[in-house]
Amino acid sequence: MSAKELLFKYRKLIIIILLFLVVFSIRAEAVNIGGVPDQAKSFYQDQNGLPYFSEMDSYYNLRMTQDYLDHGYLGDTIQNGTEWDLHSSFPPGQSAEYPPLIVYCTAYVYKFVNLFTHVPLNGVAIWTAPFIASLAVIPAYLLVRRLTNDYGGITAGLLVGLAPAYFAHTFAGFFDTDQFNMIIPLFVVMFFIYSMLASTMKWRTIYAALAGFGMLLFTIAWSGWYYIYYLIIGTAVIYLLISTFVLKNKTEKPTDYFKGKLGWFNDKGDLLTLIVFLIVSLILMTLSIGVGGIVTGILSPVGASQIQSAVQAADYPNVYISVSELQVPSLSEIINGVGGYLPFFFGILGVLALFWNLKTREVKEEKPKKPRKPRRRGRSSRRRVEEKEVETETKVIKPEPIPQKTNYVFYCILFSLWLLVTAYAMTQGVRFVEDFALPITLTAAIFVGLLYGFVKGRVSNISYQKIIMAIIVIAVAFSPIASAYGVSSSVVPGTDDSMVTSLQWIGNNTANNTVITSWWDFGHLFTYEANRPVTFDGSSQNSPRAYW
Repeated sequence: MSAKELLFKYRKLIIIILLFLVVFSIRAEAVNIGGVPDQAKSFYQDQNGLPYFSEMDSYYNLRMTQDYLDHGYLGDTIQNGTEWDLHSSFPPGQSAEYPPLIVYCTAYVYKFVNLFTHVPLNGVAIWTAPFIASLAVIPAYLLVRRLTNDYGGITAGLLVGLAPAYFAHTFAGFFDTDQFNMIIPLFVVMFFIYSMLASTMKWRTIYAALAGFGMLLFTIAWSGWYYIYYLIIGTAVIYLLISTFVLKNKTEKPTDYFKGKLGWFNDKGDLLTLIVFLIVSLILMTLSIGVGGIVTGILSPVGASQIQSAVQAADYPNVYISVSELQVPSLSEIINGVGGYLPFFFGILGVLALFWNLKTREVKEEKPKKPRKPRRRGRSSRRRVEEKEVETETKVIKPEPIPQKTNYVFYCILFSLWLLVTAYAMTQGVRFVEDFALPITLTAAIFVGLLYGFVKGRVSNISYQKIIMAIIVIAVAFSPIASAYGVSSSVVPGTDDSMVTSLQWIGNNTANNTVITSWWDFGHLFTYEANRPVTFDGSSQNSPRAYW
């Protein structure tokens, strides 16, 4: 097999590896803390030469991971069957129930790595987010490539992997749960679509079950898991109604036509996908978070829609007013968060292009017509030899659907709902720009993929086609790449030696019942480095403690 044949055979794997390396290397640049002058870098690094974390929630996640490694559960103790954190909100403490996937991933990677060498826990945690977040290029590429082609898939990998709102919380040294907020929803959606497209009951069931397993991962990764669950179910139900009563895709057959109930389900493949997804996801999520957790999650959109009512000025001090993530984003913040003007507008055009592909097309057929006798045009025409050409006439027959029209119906419903839901979420705070960035970057990549058909129809030279598409991909991805590099090359850690040394002194020279009191923003850092409880931290912002 020649090198060219090998490249063609393994091109998907090669593209995925290259995409991963690009987005990971940009995230990795943050470990050099480029925002700090060279002569001062050691002031922002620990004794192992590792930079301090860029954000204080990272220290809470690190402490929970340390707890899990020390005694097998999150927090300091178990009270009435609940994992309890005595370091936070002293003196009563508070529940340590928390989406544990970040803890599990970091703890087991730490154990595995230390089988071969010695790496401190924070050394593993620094690299967890950039590695997992960069893996999002895999489902992004595979999903959009399945819907369009390699050009769309490559664009999806770059736009999703480097979306500024996502990148800003997943570079080296930022240890938070955001690392899961692209990759897991993408896997859920990808496997559900694969199930809808599968031609056999076996693969429909496998893919739908994998989508259900993805929901298990999301419930233990982030408390906002419910939005993707609503999205999948809502899309499937609307699609089933439209395909049954509007498109009328299926020809009704008598019940005795099928060999048993499984045969009936095989004919109703879309319904089978939804049923398997619901059964598998509900069973797994119940085992993970219990019936109460599922009910709480399903009812959470009611509370989420009231977030802005909590961010209001009042006579009684409200700390949420000062939390930047809860401020409503401006249009420019949204555009910048998804990667710039070109990805944003390409995303809108991508949805319109999906709807455009729903139109029917007229198919023309040529029908032979009997030759007509030549006209006589004066005396000279009588001497001409009668031509034997067969003229044809064009007849328009009944319009027929374009290939995979029903698939495009599903895509239109899915991405329209996805964009609408996440656009509404942004009215509750700038933190939700990250969620909006996922569907808008996917539809932008879909538009790039669909553009290839337009280019191909007007440029016959294959080399020119490739050049044009390469220019389009580069143009769309340039802004996110430049923005991501700008962030990673200007990082400044959130603390330094002076504060850490002070906290370590407190931990070594004070009684265990010593309590640290300060404003909430550094609370998580204090509990980790000093190993002392605090009265106020990032998990108790809007409480009477803020006033007193």
